Amino acid sequence: MSTSADANEPVPAVLDESAGNKQALESAASQLLFDRKLSLSPLAFTTSSRVPIEKKQARDAQGKLLNGRELQSEVIVFSLWQQDGECWLQRDDTDQRILLTDVACKPE
Repeated sequence: MSTSADANEPVPAVLDESAGNKQALESAASQLLFDRKLSLSPLAFTTSSRVPIEKKQARDAQGKLLNGRELQSEVIVFSLWQQDGECWLQRDDTDQRILLTDVACKPE
């Protein structure tokens, strides 16, 4: 439980049950991925403050990896945080974050 002494510290958060603003989360995550479109599960951030996203590798029309690239899995992790009653989404590998307006979250 939070106390007033640590109220200013960011804490891992999950979506409040009344909030299911998937579109706002997808928009913020897309911005953190340099405007690449992505789709999140309806359950994203409902039980965990962290959501890993596997990046798709570029392929040609036949489905082969471009430019002799080897098959590697690149995972980008997003975290949901709450601080001073506000929620924000962070891209963990770059520490970039976006304030989420109209999204309610609670400490994990």
